[in-house]
Amino acid sequence: MASRWLRDVMMVMRLTRDFRSFYATPIIAKQAAETIKHQLVTRDERFLGMMERLIFRHPRSPYLQLLRAAGCELGDIRKLVTTKGVEGTLLQLCAAGVYITFDEFKGRTDVVRGSQRFAFGEPDFDNPDVSGHIGTQTGGSRGPGTPLKLGLAFIADRALATALAYEAHGLNDYDGALWQVSGIRPILQYTKAGKAPIAWFHPVRPLPLTSRSIMWYLWGLGTLFGYSVPRPVFLDLRDPGRMALWLARHAQEGKPICLTANASSAVRVCAAAKTMGLVLHGVAFIVIGEPYTDARKRIVEDAGAYAVVGYGLNEAGTVGFGCREPRSPDDVHLFSNAYGLIQQSRRVGDSTLSVDAFLMTSFLVSGPKVLLNVESGDYGVVEKRSCGCLFGELGLETHLRQIRSFEKLTTEGMTFAKTDLLRILEDVLPARFGGASTDYQLVEETREGGLAQLVLIVSPRVGAVDEVMVQRTFFDELRHGGWSERLMAGMWERAGALIVRRQEPIMTKAGKILPFHVTRRPVLEPPARNPR
Repeated sequence: MASRWLRDVMMVMRLTRDFRSFYATPIIAKQAAETIKHQLVTRDERFLGMMERLIFRHPRSPYLQLLRAAGCELGDIRKLVTTKGVEGTLLQLCAAGVYITFDEFKGRTDVVRGSQRFAFGEPDFDNPDVSGHIGTQTGGSRGPGTPLKLGLAFIADRALATALAYEAHGLNDYDGALWQVSGIRPILQYTKAGKAPIAWFHPVRPLPLTSRSIMWYLWGLGTLFGYSVPRPVFLDLRDPGRMALWLARHAQEGKPICLTANASSAVRVCAAAKTMGLVLHGVAFIVIGEPYTDARKRIVEDAGAYAVVGYGLNEAGTVGFGCREPRSPDDVHLFSNAYGLIQQSRRVGDSTLSVDAFLMTSFLVSGPKVLLNVESGDYGVVEKRSCGCLFGELGLETHLRQIRSFEKLTTEGMTFAKTDLLRILEDVLPARFGGASTDYQLVEETREGGLAQLVLIVSPRVGAVDEVMVQRTFFDELRHGGWSERLMAGMWERAGALIVRRQEPIMTKAGKILPFHVTRRPVLEPPARNPR
């Protein structure tokens, strides 16, 4: 306890010391572009520098133990980079067993490579060279949240991407605001990018005590030094009409507004705006945390708003922003100046289905975690192409799209990955029974005895529906898919694995409403509140 108290005191002292210089030197888009171009030219050297500084100089590094088990030294990696490039090197390291799965990274399972077994905990992957200015934690969407220590240098590194995103999408004249639980890092990141938010709304409460303490301290420092730092204000996720009104009024006063929010939150706001007769011209969203699909894009654009996709990981920060000329709604440019990404085929749960999982490597010596071929928990399409937007002109030609999580929901031996279920939830059911894509959710509950129960949640906002017809439509549409979907429908129907329940979709602790959700017990949500 004493050591933790001392650590927190030291972080506060560092934050106090460096706050003013951080706020006083915002990054402009031209500076961000020049920095990223230079980082792309020196990419090989920066990767090797990260390997030497954060892995080979630290005998306790999990990656060093895997590298030694594979018989690989720093000189070998230098040779590989010269002949195969960074991605070629990462692929060869992966083939030799130098990678970390999502569960291994979280310390849930031992790392087994051949005859060797390693037991790593999540703190073992902490960056040994980072002391941190603020303490935060992961959102907990994929398990319990875990602590992270963030340095202002890391936040400044990621502000490069933010500054370019505003420039690429024509948002430089927009005010910024947040509607998310974890607001500390984005407030600092947007401020460093020259886009200090004017408001921070948190969609669920209470905020963690640590977050509240840090934010009030930041607000006090800002007041002392003459900088605007927004104080957290509660605006209930289940009352999206209030947010729609706030955004519409702000835009109508002649100042366009850009709100950073989970994708489902943006959709709920736009659906509420449509119901209330509001047109959200002059409103943009940076949508994060969840898939941004065709169905969600239609709802946002029908309300007159615009959305930019942001893709990131808590442990890595912002790794991609939406392309201005996308091939799909979630088409993002990977910031390959700071990250390397390869794919590895892996089975999903106990099923026979395989996905090409993303393995992420960070070149940032300022990051909270050291990442070398670490699974993100996602898979998708990776391609290189020239698109003509600002990101592409800078040389950021690696695109990621159709990004989905492969971790969740495996019931009666059937996995949800690579299926048509998302289309059924977001397109078919709303078209047949009403409501929006965020009004339907598929939940896997673990009941007594370890048996799994699938629950198709339908929000009360949809109105009266025939629950038998909802279930029948779900199975009929599933049978129209491929062989795996037909098998899935037969297994679930025969096992009586699916029930329909009327309640509000379940939120994560981070305020996300995911289309697929796992819970250990039945969770009943409070009734919906009417927008006002």
